Amino acid sequence: MERDRGKALVLCEESGAGAALGSVLVSAGFEVVEARTGEEALTQAAAEKPALVLLDLDDRDTSGYLVCKLLRERYGELLPIVFLSGSKVEASDRVVGLLIGADDYVVKPFNASEFVARLRRLVARSAAHEAEAAMPARGDAADDFDLTKRERQVMALLLRGLTQAEIARELVISSNTVATHIQRILLKLDVHNRAQAVAKVARAGWLEREPSPEEPTPSTRLEEAAAALRRAQSRP
Repeated sequence: MERDRGKALVLCEESGAGAALGSVLVSAGFEVVEARTGEEALTQAAAEKPALVLLDLDDRDTSGYLVCKLLRERYGELLPIVFLSGSKVEASDRVVGLLIGADDYVVKPFNASEFVARLRRLVARSAAHEAEAAMPARGDAADDFDLTKRERQVMALLLRGLTQAEIARELVISSNTVATHIQRILLKLDVHNRAQAVAKVARAGWLEREPSPEEPTPSTRLEEAAAALRRAQSRP
């Protein structure tokens, strides 16, 4: 099961449908925050700072429309919001949802793999736009957030888009050690997931600063050692 995609706020009046949707989201790596009413959804959004909001619509409760409108007013265009419905499935319903401010409108039943792919794309796009919109002017000092040297290396690789496994190979450490470093980074940056961490360090100027003259990474040292060994073996 994948992890650390951020929090997904789900507004669904029916507990059974909410549980089924939550199961799909959890398997995709999201931490699910549930709400049964529009008021509860707005409260949870303010408290949990979700990476994604899913609003379930049915014939009995259309509060999702108002929640979408209020979330857009409060948090702007960077918060991904998706409507889901098994009853409001006509083209006119989808048009209304999109005009109100949703990023996507998913008709139930849906293919879980396609659904998850669409959500991941929305979250990734939101994080990228947030980083771009908040990028400081060139020349601003970059904040290191009291990260250790190793944590800065891990964060720099996250900023390049590497996965946890790729970072482990790059730094020649275990995936569990990378996970520990990432958790410490999230705590120091006071964020909830990797996408938010990337956005925050981008805002702090990490994309603009010159590479630091620190020691080469372990993988670089291993490559240098291997090259030296090959040279030594080739000598008569």
